[in-house]
Amino acid sequence: MRVRISSPWITSWLASLGMMAGLLVPSWAMGQGAAAYIATGDSLLRLEKPQRAMGFYDQAIALGPDARALLGRSKAWYMMDRMDRFLLDVESALKLDSTLADAHYHRGLYAMRANEHAKAETSASRAIAH
Repeated sequence: MRVRISSPWITSWLASLGMMAGLLVPSWAMGQGAAAYIATGDSLLRLEKPQRAMGFYDQAIALGPDARALLGRSKAWYMMDRMDRFLLDVESALKLDSTLADAHYHRGLYAMRANEHAKAETSASRAIAH
């Protein structure tokens, strides 16, 4: 059951307990930092709920730059067919960590869709190398 809270005081109090916009953060996630938000976002992506996952990735990114959070959010953008944002997050993830094989794979995936075969080949090679 979802409850809508309109009081700013109650909303901030619930946020301090780990509840945001009517979503309860699992108890195992409390105090775990970005990794817990990313894991929750990944679980929601597997359930094909990219819009809900986006909020958890945003929370992880708000804690500080994180390549895995950006990569997770890029997958949500991809599922929502927002290729412009997808590419921005993939590129940002690669700037933070150029060894992420998944980021290179997703960069190659975008290049294939854009008929940029040379870039797709380069990205695939980098993904295999890492």
